[in-house]
Amino acid sequence: AVPNRAYVANSSSDDVSVIDTATDTVVATVDVGDGPVGVAITPDGARAYVANFNSDDVSVIDTATNTVVATVDVGDGPQGVAITPAAVDSPTSSIDLDDTVLGNGSRARVSATLTCPAGEVFRLSVVLTQAGATGSGSTRGTCTGAPQPVSVGVTTNPGPSFSAGDVEAEATLETADPGTKTINDTTMSTETLTYTIP
Repeated sequence: AVPNRAYVANSSSDDVSVIDTATDTVVATVDVGDGPVGVAITPDGARAYVANFNSDDVSVIDTATNTVVATVDVGDGPQGVAITPAAVDSPTSSIDLDDTVLGNGSRARVSATLTCPAGEVFRLSVVLTQAGATGSGSTRGTCTGAPQPVSVGVTTNPGPSFSAGDVEAEATLETADPGTKTINDTTMSTETLTYTIP
C-alpha cells in the first residue's frame, strides 16, 4: 500500500485522480468506467474500488501501480462502495506477561512492541489482575512488517484499584493469518515472546 494518498472520482472525465496528501498534488490519473461516483479503499490500502454509475460496474485499482486490474459488472447505476473491515477473529494466541509494574489508580497502560507481517490486521487484548483488582482493555491496528509500538489502556472493573507493584498481565493476540509473531513487553522492557499462531 502507498501511504498518504487520496482518491477522487471524476464523474465527467471518467477517471480517478490520485493525490499525494503530503504535497497536495495529483500524482496519477487512472481511467475507469463511465461516470465514477464513489471510491472505497481496502483496509490494507492495496486496492481501491470505484463505482461507475453509467457503465454499471466497479473498477478495481491496484494502488501500488495505479492501474485497473479488474472490472466487476454490478447492478444498474451503482452509487457507492462499502468494504467490510479485515477480520481479526482467528487465529488467537494467549501470551503471559507477568510482573508488569504499573502506577496507582483505576487506569493503567501496557506497552509492547509487536512484529508481524505487513498489512495483517491485529487486535491485542490485555487482562490485568492484582490483589483483588482486575481490569481489561484492547487495541486494534495494522501491522507494518517492522517492530511497531502498541499500547493498551486498561480500566479496572468496579472494586479495588491498581497499586504500584507487580501485576499479572495476560495478553491475547488475534490476527486473521497464522504464522510467527513476536511481541516485546516494553512496560518494563523485560520480556520478549516469540510464538506461532497455528
